[in-house]
Amino acid sequence: MSTTHGASGQVSRFKSAAIGFGASVAAIALLAGAQFLFAPYTVEVNGFDPEIDAWVVSQWQRSLAVFYAIVVAILGSYWLLTAIAGRDHFLGSQSANVALILSYLAFALGMAVASFVQVPEDFRGACPLLGVSDSFPPLPDGVFGFDLETPCQEFIRGVTAAVSLGLPIILLLASAALRIVYSRRQP
Repeated sequence: MSTTHGASGQVSRFKSAAIGFGASVAAIALLAGAQFLFAPYTVEVNGFDPEIDAWVVSQWQRSLAVFYAIVVAILGSYWLLTAIAGRDHFLGSQSANVALILSYLAFALGMAVASFVQVPEDFRGACPLLGVSDSFPPLPDGVFGFDLETPCQEFIRGVTAAVSLGLPIILLLASAALRIVYSRRQP
């Protein structure tokens, strides 16, 4: 039997963290694989022709690879933190597992919106309800603007990014805190 303060307890914690990390990466790899395969459709949703603009598809796939490398690093940090700050049996925390699953689901929903919905065009109906203008502000005389966004477009783009990335990170931090507290309360 391992102790929480001995070397075997540390090995047990890091083994548990490795198991948790492996399961986490497997779930994220499925999502990344789906996004990678649907890259031509995502490019088409954003107004490009994937057959003509094959370079856009390859650029999107490269950016996905970098993005998911960062996600895997964040998950690695999560499991390393729980192994260092927690004690044995931290995988058994049901509340931490629920928060972690909710984090994955929020992340998957955010990635689905980013892949299959043209933001902010499909969410413009929310702006009048929130009192955000959907018209271009007047520019000073002699000033020209290209690729300008309305305040509504800027607002929706910012909210979408905050929800699709912010909420999963908040839930991930809550899961880590729950997991550490749970493990420290175990005998």
